[in-house]
Amino acid sequence: MQIGRKIYYEKNNGVVIWDKGEMEGDVVETTLEQDMEVMPVLTLIAPEHLGVKQLTFGELSDSFAICRGYRINPDTEEVEFVTQ
Repeated sequence: MQIGRKIYYEKNNGVVIWDKGEMEGDVVETTLEQDMEVMPVLTLIAPEHLGVKQLTFGELSDSFAICRGYRINPDTEEVEFVTQ
């Protein structure tokens, strides 16, 4: 099974809190509650202010490989890359 990158971010400013990355092999999709157990920092943000961007496996992988950073645009919910 292949699971795409899951990015948790603050809805008001697009700052990435946790990038779960891509997974492949004997893996299963996780819920927000399961992710909160593994990454307690997610519990510090009120659920209504926490966004999640789920990508498909391999989606934007070339851009992630060459970027210096990224955020989620709070208005469009699209990934914005910093390349310089």
